[in-house]
Amino acid sequence: MADTGELLWKACTSGDIETVRELTDPNHPNPVNVNWADAGRKRSCLYRACGHNHVAVVSHLLSLPGIAVNQVQDCKGSALLIAAQEGHLAIVKVLLSDQRLVPDIVDRQGIAPLHFACQEGHATVVEVLLGDSRVNPNLQGVKGTTPLMLACREGHVGVARIMLTDPRVNPGLKDSNGFTSLSLAASEGRAEVIRLLLLDPRIDPNATSQNASTPLMVACDGGHVEAVKTLLLDDRVLVNLRNVEGFTALWCAAQKGHENVVKMLISLRVNVDPSLPSHTRGSQSWRGKTPAEIARISKYPELAALLNDFQSNPKEVRQRCWRDTGLQSELLFFFIVSPVIKMMLSPPSW
Repeated sequence: MADTGELLWKACTSGDIETVRELTDPNHPNPVNVNWADAGRKRSCLYRACGHNHVAVVSHLLSLPGIAVNQVQDCKGSALLIAAQEGHLAIVKVLLSDQRLVPDIVDRQGIAPLHFACQEGHATVVEVLLGDSRVNPNLQGVKGTTPLMLACREGHVGVARIMLTDPRVNPGLKDSNGFTSLSLAASEGRAEVIRLLLLDPRIDPNATSQNASTPLMVACDGGHVEAVKTLLLDDRVLVNLRNVEGFTALWCAAQKGHENVVKMLISLRVNVDPSLPSHTRGSQSWRGKTPAEIARISKYPELAALLNDFQSNPKEVRQRCWRDTGLQSELLFFFIVSPVIKMMLSPPSW
């Protein structure tokens, strides 16, 4: 027969508040361990109730003497962490109302509840957590990851906006690889997040990682056309910077065969330099190679031909790329069609 601890654990998991009250009654014949946890993953009664969004059970458990509010589970972390991860707003509020709670207790990776709420895109939970002065919005995990970085990497624009409105948040922090929130957004092609970040004056659009790669290089390497376009539309973004290997943004795109990215670079930046080679030190086949040469070595002959042609006839190739990328049509709509539509929809002034 199961002991009272196991029975309590099961009742907390299922949300059986009556059984929970009965088992935790001080007059119950068999005293119960309110912090009982399963033998396998060491998940406590409070953790299970929080994970399954049983508000009444959580409220009752917090009223019990001896309840371990900050108990860290072997599998995931604290009760607040699982509630934040799952987006259980009511549970998060109940836990934060307990003054014994330490909201920044982390899991094995150094990840706190705010990290998980940002990663999963739970905007209202993020707002509530930021509203608690005990929460550090810049807490960095084992790999230097901040909550804002996770929101940006996952493309949660609303959450990123909430984070940036908090004056305590430092958007320029870097992780263990030297990546900023902008770099991580660029690595996943999160164009909307990039657009938001570039509006913040605290953001350095050319911040470099440990190997001196910029957000533009990262986006080009990943072949993220819209992200590249968004970055290039910001005049502060420098297109010919080189990382420790001598790679430029154009070189990165050429090596991976990202033809549309190359065309976007050519179209939007008249100063993009196709002649800059990688550094010559070392014996790798790509050492000292230009973007056109690395495209050929990487078996992208059509892209190599485009780049060679660009070096010889930059104006003609730029016009061709302008058409191929659709930028010509976009500008036609923006400057001619859109104003006409607005004029037609506007009420007469008389």
